[in-house]
Amino acid sequence: MISSVRSWTIARQLGLLIAAALFLLSAGNMIVTFAGPPPRAAPFRLTDIPALIQGNGRLPPDRQLTMNGYAPYFSARPGESRRPDVEERLAALLGVPSDAVRVATSQKMRPPPPGSTRLPEQFEGNFSIGVAERSGLWHILRSAPAPLFTAWHRTTLVITLTLAALLALIAAGITKGIVRPIRRLAEEADQAWLDGRRGAITVGGPPEVAHLARTIAAMRDRFVSVVENRTMMLAAIAHDMASPLTRLEFQVAKLPDAARREAEADLAELSAMISSILDFAKGQQQLHSAAVDMVALTHDVAARRDRLDAPIGIGITPTEAWVRGDQVALRRLVDNLVSNAQRYAGGGLIQIEVHGQDLRLAMLDDGPGFPPELSGRLFEPFFRVEASRNRDTAGTGLGLATARAIAEAHGGTLEARNRPVAGSVFVLTLPALEGPAAPH
Repeated sequence: MISSVRSWTIARQLGLLIAAALFLLSAGNMIVTFAGPPPRAAPFRLTDIPALIQGNGRLPPDRQLTMNGYAPYFSARPGESRRPDVEERLAALLGVPSDAVRVATSQKMRPPPPGSTRLPEQFEGNFSIGVAERSGLWHILRSAPAPLFTAWHRTTLVITLTLAALLALIAAGITKGIVRPIRRLAEEADQAWLDGRRGAITVGGPPEVAHLARTIAAMRDRFVSVVENRTMMLAAIAHDMASPLTRLEFQVAKLPDAARREAEADLAELSAMISSILDFAKGQQQLHSAAVDMVALTHDVAARRDRLDAPIGIGITPTEAWVRGDQVALRRLVDNLVSNAQRYAGGGLIQIEVHGQDLRLAMLDDGPGFPPELSGRLFEPFFRVEASRNRDTAGTGLGLATARAIAEAHGGTLEARNRPVAGSVFVLTLPALEGPAAPH
């Protein structure tokens, strides 16, 4: 039954919830109206008072009275007012003079029906009645204060809470059937690019969610196909350029010394550009997953890259900090950050720290920084802050793009910002491994 309801449309499930709420509300009103106790205590009739005063009357089960015994005088309670008209009627019923009876009530009494000769007046709320004895003392009868929490309140509260709990269970079941497929779809769609075509997208839940899942799966497949085709095209172009480049190198070797040196420099620049394109293409491919110690990896990259003219320092770091990812790709990421700092800032400092479930690697430098309005474009492929095409100062524009692609493929982020005084900082954030997940 529950599984069949969860396959209904969202509109139909919400309609069921509204119908269930209305039905339970009506059922609660019916139960309170016909099965519960009355909300108010039954009123006293004026004709019942003589028997109560004389002590041979039966008290109503839902009302309480207090008999003060005999008092030297009669006094009304706060909020009660004397009713001389009622005193005369009660005196007639008791067969005593009217000045021997005192009646005070907090509310008006109901008048008799039109044309009736009876005295059906009823006491509602608080009242005090006094009858003078021959001894001069007053026999006083008072209504007890109505309790704040009556049986009607208890019954209504129990029924309301019971029906509310039942409705909450129905609402929770319907909501769970709607929200769970949407949350699952969001998680799977978020992993669609990281896992490529292998990332399964479950088609289930209400028809609207199932249709959305099929649409996202188809869009994911088209998107992955476009990215794969682009990556293959870049790799193919770069690979095909390598063969004529090799032949050019043999031809350049035959040139005179002056011309050969200029040609060799151009060929070296072209070869480096081809390598950058290949590295960028590799950064878009499926990565291998293993535990990687980022502290050891960073120390190794810094030691290999360190130069006197562009030193790379290591700041305060933990002894080890583990992430799960592709060691070759992560090495390329850190190497690109180091290369960028050496090219534009003459070196820099690397700091690593772990905050909760995140590992944070910061590449700090004292270089000129970059215009703040270009911070969002630094990681675009082939974008360079410097407008010149000189590779010695501007590079190919693929290093940071490759670094961000690798970071995002590992479920992390790579951001850049200017430092307060001078220079810039590139911050890499990756999900950290901790506890038994990290090898020791």
